[in-house]
Amino acid sequence: MEKPQSRPTPGQALTCYHLCRMLTSYYRPVALVANDPRIDRLYILAGEELEVLIFPNGDWRMIR
Repeated sequence: MEKPQSRPTPGQALTCYHLCRMLTSYYRPVALVANDPRIDRLYILAGEELEVLIFPNGDWRMIR
């Protein structure tokens, strides 16, 4: 039996939208937006080196 697909929380979705909008306004291409259901976090890869994690409550942190 397949595990159901995890969905982002409303806080994650809103933060993801705002971060992607901000990044593209600074001419940073958003290469990847991924949902990691194992840890309930969204991952954004912008350009070649900028990585962002978005937590379930909508808080976010830059990794690099």
